[in-house]
Amino acid sequence: MAVEIRQATEHDIEWIIVELQAFSKFFDSKYPLLGDEQLVRGMLDACRRDHYLRVADRVGNGDAVHLGFLAGTVTGHPFNPQIKTLTELLWWVKPEHRGSRAGLMLFDDFVQFGKDIAANWIIFGLETISPVSDEFMIRKGFKHKERNFLMEL
Repeated sequence: MAVEIRQATEHDIEWIIVELQAFSKFFDSKYPLLGDEQLVRGMLDACRRDHYLRVADRVGNGDAVHLGFLAGTVTGHPFNPQIKTLTELLWWVKPEHRGSRAGLMLFDDFVQFGKDIAANWIIFGLETISPVSDEFMIRKGFKHKERNFLMEL
């Protein structure tokens, strides 16, 4: 069976919301990443329509199994709108599919999308406990520019 990356549809939103609950547990904050479900649904739909929201599926035998997704936004930088940025918001592959090519294919598609839209910067964040290494990002052409810290109050 092959892995296929495709533009998310409105029918994928429900599945992505379910997966965001697992992502929220992985993120491990005292605040859930999923707040108001209508707001989440609206943001995902906006990503799908106006920014970037792709799904990785395993396809074959007429069936498709969802493996993961990647969401991002396209904006001008707040201090210099001439800098077009593609910023990753969520990158998730279901744990049972992390040995597949789904994560890499989503990542490569995201980078290619950034090139296709002539983004100046592609901004990508990794969770501290992400299975993706800094070395992978550097091999893919990214520079380690910042570190983020979170204080929960």
